[in-house]
Amino acid sequence: GPELQDNEQIVRAAVEEYPASLEHASERIRGDKDIIQIAINGHIDNLAYASKEVLKDRKYMLDLIAKNPRAYISVAHELKIDKTFVFSAIERNPEVLEYVKMYLSN
Repeated sequence: GPELQDNEQIVRAAVEEYPASLEHASERIRGDKDIIQIAINGHIDNLAYASKEVLKDRKYMLDLIAKNPRAYISVAHELKIDKTFVFSAIERNPEVLEYVKMYLSN
């Protein structure tokens, strides 16, 4: 229930066991970057379950893209259409270009 989905310890334990379970956490906990890190250690695509606020956090998303270009897939739409963000992402990790192209071709 909602009270479990908003309990850091329970969600952290669940995400450590099943990283994709971040999807079922409260919006507040889906904004906790420590818990997000555990989820993306499981697989970068779990980043999609982070809160909307996190997915539009320019600096945080650029830091993740620098480590793994696939993080770009989960970036908020408003950043994906922001030229400055896209150029910064490419500068940080040229491999992100293939994900940028995929996004633009859709």
